[in-house]
Amino acid sequence: MLGSILDGYTGTSARDEFIQPDGKVRPQWDFLLRAMEAMGPSQLSFRQDEIRRFIEENGVTYNVYDDTGGKERPWPLDVLPVLIDSREWAAVERGLIQRAELFEAILQDLYGPAKLLSEGLIPPQVIFDHGGFLRPCVGLMRPGMRFLHLYAADLARGSDGSFSVVADLLQAPSGAGYALENRIVLSRTLPSLYRDSHVHRLAIFFRALRNHLASIAGGGNRIVLLTPGPENETYFEQAFLANYLGFNLVQGSDLTVRDGKVFLKTLSGLRPIDGIFRRVDDTYSDPLEMKSDSLLGVAGLLYSIRQGSVAVLNPPGAGVLENPGLYPFLPAICRHLLGQDLHLSNTQTYWCGNSLSHVLDRLHELVIKPISRGWDRGSVFGGDLSQKDLTSLAERIRAKPSNYVAQERHQLSTTPLWTGNKMEPRSMVIRSFACTRDESYMVMPGGLVRVSPDANSNVVSNQKGGVSKDLWILASEPEKQISLLSATAGTTPIVRSGGEIPSRAADNLFWLGRYAERTEGLVRIMREIQLRLVEMQGNEEVFDSLLLMLEAHTGLLDPDLLAKSAQSSEVEQKLRGIFFDASMIGGLRFDVRALTNAARSLRERLSEDTWRTINRLETELDSPGKSPFEILENLLIYLASFAGFVSESMTRGQGFRFLEFGRRIERATLSADLIISVSKRKPPEALWEHVLKIQNSYMTYRRRYKTRMDPSAVMDLLIFDLSNPRSLGHQLSRLEELAKGLPGAKESSRTMESRTILHALSVLRLAEGTGPQGDDYSELQQLMYREKQYLRTLSETITSNYFNYIETQHRLEGGAWSVTG
Repeated sequence: MLGSILDGYTGTSARDEFIQPDGKVRPQWDFLLRAMEAMGPSQLSFRQDEIRRFIEENGVTYNVYDDTGGKERPWPLDVLPVLIDSREWAAVERGLIQRAELFEAILQDLYGPAKLLSEGLIPPQVIFDHGGFLRPCVGLMRPGMRFLHLYAADLARGSDGSFSVVADLLQAPSGAGYALENRIVLSRTLPSLYRDSHVHRLAIFFRALRNHLASIAGGGNRIVLLTPGPENETYFEQAFLANYLGFNLVQGSDLTVRDGKVFLKTLSGLRPIDGIFRRVDDTYSDPLEMKSDSLLGVAGLLYSIRQGSVAVLNPPGAGVLENPGLYPFLPAICRHLLGQDLHLSNTQTYWCGNSLSHVLDRLHELVIKPISRGWDRGSVFGGDLSQKDLTSLAERIRAKPSNYVAQERHQLSTTPLWTGNKMEPRSMVIRSFACTRDESYMVMPGGLVRVSPDANSNVVSNQKGGVSKDLWILASEPEKQISLLSATAGTTPIVRSGGEIPSRAADNLFWLGRYAERTEGLVRIMREIQLRLVEMQGNEEVFDSLLLMLEAHTGLLDPDLLAKSAQSSEVEQKLRGIFFDASMIGGLRFDVRALTNAARSLRERLSEDTWRTINRLETELDSPGKSPFEILENLLIYLASFAGFVSESMTRGQGFRFLEFGRRIERATLSADLIISVSKRKPPEALWEHVLKIQNSYMTYRRRYKTRMDPSAVMDLLIFDLSNPRSLGHQLSRLEELAKGLPGAKESSRTMESRTILHALSVLRLAEGTGPQGDDYSELQQLMYREKQYLRTLSETITSNYFNYIETQHRLEGGAWSVTG
């Protein structure tokens, strides 16, 4: 059995983390290897499939830029961890702590007295030609305040077994959340192996991180995680960390600065913020003093930092040290500032500003990098270039040598990757993290490992198909269970509020509700159309009426198409487009994607079960081998599950209120549209069954009425019957109840929202009993048009009063709003 797992695995010419040069397995792998031997290849592949299923169901993603197949990709995680003994890791910890302290001292100097520049320890071009040096940050920090609270480094291991630093990340380090997610997934997939391997826990690091941010925020608990938004490559991680650490996830538009203080824009007005965990890059953080066209930052943030009114982890400015041009000078700087030799060296680096001739002579052997990093400015491997390209590269370097460095080509160590039926060696890079604790730093006892996608590649990058691994630091004895939740003496104060909700989050919840209802309505209509196509029985009149309903719902069917036969290729092609074409606004795939995007913006506010259900919607549309009817049936099940999770699991705060507002407004609007479309021509009797099924009221009607379909009874059930949760009247009744709990409703006896709903309800009640007069539905049509206008006014009023990111709101007499700020 062991032979089948290790079949063909011999490591590489570089150091291998699994196999020693003599062919023996390294000692730290003994226990795990015996367990894998007992499992066998089939069980190991089964566990890999479990990981893949868990990641897809929970929406663990990484956004890949410039990917024609769609930028969002499931997070790739291998079933085999990387194992390092804790005694060996201790040397890495010592080096990372020293490096963090060194960078803190450099930042304090560069944005302060700048002695390193004046004394010649750093050439000025290395700093001033780097886009990360921010002049507005000079003098930013008050005495005693730190620049560097969170630090990360990419580590590579050489053939001699020693680690060196490939890259430093200081401004907004990413990856810690993915490292935690990897640990959670692997510990659930291999629970007994994880428990018995004595792996150091990661929770202690995140507890230290949260406690430190709370301490620099003055002990306040009003802390937010500032994200660039759902389009960012690591958005999942940001939402995951915000939820795990208990912070609000906010975007720049959610925050504002007033009188030197940062405030969160909520439904109830401005709320002060004590601390910001920043994941927006330095230059985008404050459009007032830096990149003026940035929509990601907060205007006035630097001024607030200068005033000491908000703590930021990390403050802008640290990006200047994400600079390989510094590497040749770090050993001397370390001895000068710390009086120590550098514990963790860098890959051998030559700054072209003082080593130009050496670099040009060896250009075909070296790796060329710009000193300023960027997704569009990667490394160039000289050995991979033609002579023409080498000449062109040399000309660019000569034109501005201070902008480039050259590095020796590093032979990365390898680690085994499970490929489905065997292990294969892959090049490996480890990203580890350090956060401030007391007067020094604490290193995460683990990290994020990334490996190359194929055996012949020495490039490790998530953007280029890299695979992630969990890093297990093995302790000599079992680890104690550690919780992120702090233990408090005495009784914990009871809290029955979910806290303030940002206006943007309420907006997204409102549209999450609307798109959920819109998608369900479209699915129900298309299901009836599919049934009718199968059971045409020569009656095209009913099919034509169903197409009218589809047109009323989507606006995608033109009059010429409606006049064609149901069997025509044009109708079939249009229906297929509405079903599968994501570019068709109002189509099924478009609505599902809009629903999913709204949910992604609320990732940290949705339970795992709710998110898993939403995530399955798009997956279902891509299901191979399923008929359209089967897909529609499954979509209805998932949408019903979503509604159930929301109804039974979501606390009744303002977030739930606005989601319900969206659902009820959309359901009422769709009901009105349906009735209008039905009444445009004399409905055939067979159509009423479809109408009731679309409104999920068929069984209710059958229980009440034993006769043939009566249009008046159908209309009463769908419009006026408040006991029917699908009726128009029921939606208006629920909206009336929801309006009573809106922010500011207690200060005003009749808000604009409640007045609009009251008018809609009054009109409906006065019209109760109205039905078709023979074949004349005009009176019902006019009633539905009036109700739609009230619903449109209600939606616009809610949007204007709550979703325009209002900063200060004052309720006036009669329910009018005065907005200042």
